[in-house]
Amino acid sequence: MVWIIGINRGQGALSLWEASLPNAARLAKDTLTFAGFVRNGIGSGTDQFHLMKLHHFTFAGKRDRAHIEADSIVRLLEPEFRQTLSPPTYRYEDSNRRLALAEAYALLNRASDAARQNDRFASEVRLRRGNGNFGGVEDGLSIAGYVDVLMGRNDQAIAKLREIARRPAPGSWISPALLRADLAWVPLRNDPRFQQLLAELDSTRHVTGKEAP
Repeated sequence: MVWIIGINRGQGALSLWEASLPNAARLAKDTLTFAGFVRNGIGSGTDQFHLMKLHHFTFAGKRDRAHIEADSIVRLLEPEFRQTLSPPTYRYEDSNRRLALAEAYALLNRASDAARQNDRFASEVRLRRGNGNFGGVEDGLSIAGYVDVLMGRNDQAIAKLREIARRPAPGSWISPALLRADLAWVPLRNDPRFQQLLAELDSTRHVTGKEAP
């Protein structure tokens, strides 16, 4: 149960992970305190705790509670990332905190702040060396694309999905089935550019982790 609660998403599946959780895990996420989060070895950082709660409440349709978690993330992380004048560099923990702040800003309708942090994160994540795994470029770009969707930047979200599809190991991050099923991409469904991307992926017969022969 601990690892189920601690993971914010399944590979390439932002909303589907939450939907697949057993009721006991959903209830635990709903009522878990930070003390319990730490005591049970689920995580240690307060930003991790609030991000776990934010994703849970967002995809459970509890927007008011998700906004409370977003407020908490902004209070925690905004001072750290208020000014960024140096060139992008990749440090896993720093980049992930920046992404959490971008997502929180987007949920709170602070679009310009969200765009600044998300664009910076996308620049940093492209410096990662890994492919096809959690912590890899595909992982980071998929979440950055989701934050673009939250801001209404559908063009940039689709561009990031296309970028993932062009990478050596797009894997399940860009599978047509997941893109169609995941509620994270619902705002894109009527966009002709998204439909064109799905058609292209179908025509190349992408399957999880590789292309079919």
